[in-house]
Formats: sequence, structure tokens, C-alpha cells
Amino acid sequence: MRLDRLVTLNIVSPLRQIIRGQHSVQKCLPILMYHSISDRRIANVSPYYRVDTSPERFSRHMELLSTQGFHGVTLSAGLEWLSSHSESSTSNSELKQRAFSRQTLAVNANPVAITFDDGFQDFYTEAFSVMQRYSFSATMFLPTAFISDTPRLFSPKDGPTNISSGLQCLTWGEIKKLHHAGVEFGAHTVNHARLIELRASQIESELRNSKHDIEEHLQAPVRTFAYPYAFPEAEKSFVQDLSGLLSKTGYKCCVTTRVGRAKPGDDPMQLGRLPMNSCDDDALFLAKLQGGYDWLAGSQRILKKAKGLFKKRTASANAQI
Repeated sequence: MRLDRLVTLNIVSPLRQIIRGQHSVQKCLPILMYHSISDRRIANVSPYYRVDTSPERFSRHMELLSTQGFHGVTLSAGLEWLSSHSESSTSNSELKQRAFSRQTLAVNANPVAITFDDGFQDFYTEAFSVMQRYSFSATMFLPTAFISDTPRLFSPKDGPTNISSGLQCLTWGEIKKLHHAGVEFGAHTVNHARLIELRASQIESELRNSKHDIEEHLQAPVRTFAYPYAFPEAEKSFVQDLSGLLSKTGYKCCVTTRVGRAKPGDDPMQLGRLPMNSCDDDALFLAKLQGGYDWLAGSQRILKKAKGLFKKRTASANAQI
């Protein structure tokens, strides 16, 4: 059994049940992170890093959301709902200003924000009809260099092995149909670039141009952004600069690969998500929704800090040679 599943189901979730019976539970927004909805599997990729979810498994996930009383919404709608539970009037006001939604949710709703990265066409062919069955919506993040009037293949130059390179992306015609049906579209840079390796001017260009392209085609504001690749949260200076550039170019929130559910008062420019793929069976899927997977955020931070220190020491040692 994989370690993250073992800890989540046998240690964290039982402890949370005990604590939940003794204390009030803080309102949180689960933000699900999907990529491709297909039967395609990338060889030699561990369950944690897989980015493909089979249509059968995705359909089961949506069924579980419905039967458990959750409602699948866009990211902006979910954040607006979350802002109503903020304990601080200042952060409450700020988050409301940052969100933009075409949906209105009751305060006592039980929303889950469903997000998709990379703009794959199988969202249109496999996922959307399933969500419509339950009256769910979602937010799709587009790397605009791979979006055209005819299908283009997703082929980032520096993509890791777990990225589904070679899959077709949505066309602008399909995107317009989905937009009119209530799907929210956000930006995912132009070229699916590794932003931390770029100069500030290049990062701003990736942010600004992807946003502009989507707004020109949909004639609607784009306020949401998804950070491509692993989010470098240990690089505090970079994260601070990125946040400033996101605000400067008109974004109100940014979702990342940080694990965890969004809570009132969280920085809207570095929101955590829950990674989803075909390996998320019923038990693990429900545990993630209920907070049983949030423990992994701390492990992530420690690992990233350790990697950062190792890189700095290695660079320093090489400089002295």
C-alpha cells in the first residue's frame, strides 16, 4: 500500500473523527485538481504523481460528490462562498474583491471547486457531460499556445514524464460552448513555462498574454490562474514577486500544486489543491474531501526546504572548487 494512502486512511482520518466529535469544524473549500480524463497511463509513474483519471473513475468521483451532499462549482464561486466564513472582516473583504463568479451559493452550501489543468479536449468529450448530469460546473486552466481553432497537441518543451504530452487540447469553438454552459476559464501561462526559471519580464509576459488571449476569445474577464509544475513555496522571494505580478496583471487568485483544502484567510495567490487521478478509490477520495489528506502539506514544505538547502550547499561547494 502506498504510504500517503496508508497514513491518510489509518492514522489521520481516524484522529480527525475523534477531534471532530470534540470541537467545531472549520469551514474549508476542497479544490480538486484534475488533468486528463482518459484511460491513458504514463509508464513508470508512481500513483501520487499520475495526472490521468479514467472516465469510469471520474464518473464515480462525481457520483460520490453528489451522494455525499457536495456540489461541484467553479473556483471563483467556491472562493466567494469561502469568504463568507472568514473570521477576519479584513481578509473577508479582500477575498470578496479577489473573486469573480457567475454562480451564487448559499452560506450553508457544501461546495467543492473542480479544476482542470492543461486544457485537454477530453474534458469536453468525457468529463463535461458527467458533470452536467449532477448540475456541476468547473474551472479549466488553459496554456494558450496549445489552443487554436483546430485541435493542437499539448507538447511543452520541458514537460516532465508524468505530463500527458501528445494529447489534443480544446479548440476555441469548444471553449466558447463550454463558457456559455457555465464553465469558468482561467490562465495557465502561454507555453506551460517553468516560471521560476524565467526573468520577471518573461513571467509577466506569460501571465499577461495568456489572460489577454482568453479574454479576447470569450469577451469575459479572466481572474483565475493555475501555476504550472510544482509550486516553489520554499522560494519566498520568488513567491512574493509572483504574487505582485499576478495582482499587477489582473488576477484575483492562483491555485498551485500545494496539497490541502482552502481555508478562510488563506493567501488567494497560493491556494492549495487536492490532486486527483485514477488511483483515488472511494475511501481515499472521500478522505481527501474531509481533510484527511491535508497532513501532506507539512511534509511537502519540509521536503522542499530540504531540497532547497541541498541545492544551495551544492552550488556553494561547486563555487569553491
